[in-house]
Amino acid sequence: ASTLLSDVQKTNVRTTLLPVVQAELQAFTIEQAIKQALALPDYLAKLNALAAVIPQAANLTFGGSTQNLFASALVQVFNERVTQMLDALKQLAALLTSALTSPLLAAPQQKYVQDMLNTLAVEIAIKSALAFADYGDQLDALLDMIFQYKEIRVVDQRVQGLFFDVLKQVFANRVGQYTTPGLDDTNIDKLALLLLNASESTLLNTAQQTVTESWGIIVTFEQMTLNALKLTYPAQLSNALRILRSAPGK
Repeated sequence: ASTLLSDVQKTNVRTTLLPVVQAELQAFTIEQAIKQALALPDYLAKLNALAAVIPQAANLTFGGSTQNLFASALVQVFNERVTQMLDALKQLAALLTSALTSPLLAAPQQKYVQDMLNTLAVEIAIKSALAFADYGDQLDALLDMIFQYKEIRVVDQRVQGLFFDVLKQVFANRVGQYTTPGLDDTNIDKLALLLLNASESTLLNTAQQTVTESWGIIVTFEQMTLNALKLTYPAQLSNALRILRSAPGK
């Protein structure tokens, strides 16, 4: 034992100074891991490295500098998600979910991460719907999403733009439903329901709601016309559909 310090000073070192030094060393180690994660060129590797930091920080206390660094790292990978595939978005969601209860974030930062998660959940739902090969399955998934996020307050313009583009795509793809042998009206009914409900959703801005409502009206009118033709001129309708199916590009 050192004779350079009195017993009182030794106690002070053990109870006061040493914990401070240990906390600073822990914070330094965590900060270095965060910086190294952000330097990785591969997006998934970056997510994995940041996720690995979270359990290391469990039950520890961090100052504003470390918390701000980690929050900035989450914002960075969130903003870099734009070009990523569905699986990467799901992994990002898992990272953000784990971060919500980590001491690496202060309470206001946790709230901001929750907002990012809410936005990401809608994006994942949209891309998951498009992952279905079947047109009817796409419509079912989009309808489920509309009702699930009916009351959500979306402020991310990118999400609104993404959802609008998807609606534009399924609206355009309806033509193939009219030229399908058997003319199953179920998908057209679903499409009309989707478009009219989407026109009242906060997942779209006001201008997009107006356009989407017009699409819903068009589909509804087309369906009414086809129903009338089937009842009145079944043979003529059958011939017309046969011509459509044999037309170039069909």
